[in-house]
Amino acid sequence: MVGSRGTRYNEVKSPTAGVWKRIRTLKLAQLLKDRRWQLLVVLRLLVALSSQSVIHPDEHFQNPELAAAWVFDYSNTGQGPLKTWEWLDQDPVRSVFPVAASTGVAFQLLRLVLGPRQSELVCLPEAFFLFLLSIIIDICLQSIARSNTPALVFATSPIVFAFLVRPFSNSLEAILLALAIFVAHGILTQPPSKLHYATYALVTSLGVFTRISFLFFTLPPVLAILCRELLSRSSTLVRTATRGAPAVLALGLLSTVLVSIDTYYYRGTLLSKHWVLAPLNLLRYNVATTNLETHGLHPRYLHIVLNWPMLFGAGLWAATAAVLVCKAAPVSGPKVVTKGKKKGKAKVEAIPAKNLTGLDGVLLPAACFVVPTLLLSLQPHQEPRFLVPLIVPLSLLISKASFLTIGTSAARRNRRIFWSLWCLHTILFTLIFGYLHQGGLLPTLIRLNESLRSNAFDSAQNVDIIFWRTFMPPRHLLVPLRTTPLQVTIKDVAGAPLSELLTIIHNSNSSRTLLVTPAYAYDALLSGKVDFARPLYGSRSIGIHLDMDRLQDMVGVDWRRLGMGVWEVGHT
Repeated sequence: MVGSRGTRYNEVKSPTAGVWKRIRTLKLAQLLKDRRWQLLVVLRLLVALSSQSVIHPDEHFQNPELAAAWVFDYSNTGQGPLKTWEWLDQDPVRSVFPVAASTGVAFQLLRLVLGPRQSELVCLPEAFFLFLLSIIIDICLQSIARSNTPALVFATSPIVFAFLVRPFSNSLEAILLALAIFVAHGILTQPPSKLHYATYALVTSLGVFTRISFLFFTLPPVLAILCRELLSRSSTLVRTATRGAPAVLALGLLSTVLVSIDTYYYRGTLLSKHWVLAPLNLLRYNVATTNLETHGLHPRYLHIVLNWPMLFGAGLWAATAAVLVCKAAPVSGPKVVTKGKKKGKAKVEAIPAKNLTGLDGVLLPAACFVVPTLLLSLQPHQEPRFLVPLIVPLSLLISKASFLTIGTSAARRNRRIFWSLWCLHTILFTLIFGYLHQGGLLPTLIRLNESLRSNAFDSAQNVDIIFWRTFMPPRHLLVPLRTTPLQVTIKDVAGAPLSELLTIIHNSNSSRTLLVTPAYAYDALLSGKVDFARPLYGSRSIGIHLDMDRLQDMVGVDWRRLGMGVWEVGHT
């Protein structure tokens, strides 16, 4: 529409018009037709379904262990899936909705297909479901940049193969961050509707109830949106409140629903005087250094000095190159157009992309990468997986590196170096953490579960299974369902001294006692010290079990003894 003086106006048709227009104009076909991306997605699926390592026990105990207990009917005579401290305390720190909406859905679908019986395939649906969710990030990156480069950077990253196809809460956090950045980009580059703001609030609520650290990751986009409002010439308190009211309402409603779900789950009633505020409880827990001591204290520079290079490798070089060559244009406020003489009809136009250092630029993705890292570094417990969501802004940032966008000979040389280092890093990282790290544990659990379900111990009434020098075993992959009469007890002694392990073995009064430990550890420390020990599955070990805490124990070991072993032991 054109005014009397030739001024062009944007006609407002409906609150959702901007959202649907954005969806219609997504150039997804450009990504879906890219042969490179297709190949990488197939490779991602193959890794997701074939990887049987364990990066950290939390990938099981913060998600599928709980969901399996809801869906499958485990035996009530022995031990069932384990609820860790996060789900048991008077003030629980985990919300149940992210679990129900991820592996809970995957297990329900498996039960619909196979019925209530247990299957050795129980670990596959969770990996496949996370694989499907991870594609959301590819789509968000491509739609923000209108280029396949960020999606290709993401699809070739070590993060996607090692972490995002596993049911970590950090993986769900990364997916929600991609959605939040996608919505924020729409707010910053187009005339935003109330639905934009409400959608952003809904994603933020889900993110916070998934992990409280989501607040750190979404802070830069929120500040950018606030700056946009302040820079608007038409911005008044009334108009800002009008646009923000739906967001506040959406945030409050969804948060209330999630709190109600948690309260009912933990308290058994909605009439409890003590409502469960899981994110707040987790925040209180994490600010107390005495609590973090049980998990391990680290120097506050660990994220930047060690975790950044380990997770992102050559991506840090490309991101730095993008920032250094950035010529930040001055950010101009959005123009205000008034339709006719009715100033009340003023509409905020989108800030032109060339004038806005937005999420398709450099500075805001850089802030989305650096600011959360600095905030997370305030906590003295620093695990690499806490930084997993950073792959979203980093992929946008890497795609802006000059050597990826220009065609000079120097740029081509740097481009070859970058992709070589980036892909080599991904291959090594995936091999180590996707296949070798604690790589014998899950295959052993699945093998034992088959034996327990097939009545291989038909003469026994109860079985003790002792795990030594392994991660805490996820029980939903091991213990049988109610249809199995065996009473199974799991004893996890972690890295206990040899004397303590022998005491536990000798004090076991079950009709059958099994010892699960790396074969090379048994050969070096236990051979001849345990009575009547016989290997349950022959002399060859199961898988390859890389223990990063005891690498020296693997030096010079026969490759056939690098995996896990299972021994049936007697008593003195």
